[in-house]
Amino acid sequence: QGAKVATNDGSFIRGRDRYSVAQLNMFAAEYVGRFADNKLELRAGVRAPYFKRELNQFCFSQNGSASVLCTTQPIATTLANGNVTFAGNNNNYVKPYSKTLKYDKVLPNVGVTYRLTENHSVYASYVKGFSSPRTDNLYTVTRAADGSLQNPGVQPETTDAIDIGYRYSSATVQATLALYDTKFKNRIASSFDQLLGVSIDRNIGSADIRGFDVGLVWQATPVVNYTGNISYNDSEVKKNSPLTGGAFLPIAGKRIAETAKWQSFNRVTWDMTDAISAAVQMKYVGKRFATDVNDQVAKAYTTWDADVRIKLPYLGGDRVYLQANVKNLTDKKYFGSISSTNNAIAVLNQTTGAVAQAGLNPTYALGSPRSYQFSLHVDF
Repeated sequence: QGAKVATNDGSFIRGRDRYSVAQLNMFAAEYVGRFADNKLELRAGVRAPYFKRELNQFCFSQNGSASVLCTTQPIATTLANGNVTFAGNNNNYVKPYSKTLKYDKVLPNVGVTYRLTENHSVYASYVKGFSSPRTDNLYTVTRAADGSLQNPGVQPETTDAIDIGYRYSSATVQATLALYDTKFKNRIASSFDQLLGVSIDRNIGSADIRGFDVGLVWQATPVVNYTGNISYNDSEVKKNSPLTGGAFLPIAGKRIAETAKWQSFNRVTWDMTDAISAAVQMKYVGKRFATDVNDQVAKAYTTWDADVRIKLPYLGGDRVYLQANVKNLTDKKYFGSISSTNNAIAVLNQTTGAVAQAGLNPTYALGSPRSYQFSLHVDF
């Protein structure tokens, strides 16, 4: 943190000024039972998280926005609801405030595993989940008609997740197949605000995510090992999101932003000698939508990496080694993370034809170009 920049009135320049306390207390209990000669294992539990958020905003908050005004200039007018305005500024602001928010939920979970044979087993589980809004998002406030301060932004997210799967394990092979179905209420999506320097969340309503994961670890020979997985993810938003003036954001039936339908990872490791090993790996990510409306898309991409490790036994056995990595061998140009948003193309009022919400600009982080890394590892 740099030195404060003083102003003529004895204060100092601030981009934001607030103090938060984020507290979590949780009760949890679990039962584990084994039956049928230990072939059947049952796990049942419950979690009860209690979130407490203490907010202390020392700047003026623009009504209904995450923007703040940290100033010592005099208030021009005080509105009937308690908000204030400043000379030369058409916005109205909430005065500095303190507020405490609380979230709590009882979350059950249950899982069962059955060992068919020494090598084969199946399992199923149900888990109820809960996500409270991040503290940053709670500083978006609106003055209600009764004068109270409301948080119109993100509401807590809840999930109901069901998983069923199969596992195979032997001396040389470990294989898994998992099927899942997760139902969200108040699904939270995030985007990074480059001006504010924080991630801003939004709710997109109810959504379903279902799919499968297949994984394999195979000791092909005593010196060659393969690790790989492939996953399929099918998501669907259930309802449109309301806008002002009776319009709505047409997201029903759309995929969740920044969620690839297909992904895959494959890695082969070769122990050339007792001291030298080499590996090559491939990652594939399918196309991803950058908006809730699915009107802008990032292309699929595949990247390749390689690494070599040389042990230095005379310096410390297996605990000391040199490693060289090459990231993105083919120097593939691709988009990494996406800071998604509602829509890239203007959304019209479905009744009047007028613009209900202007097009917004999702942003992208460029993937890393070809890069080289050399390191010396020492384990203590």
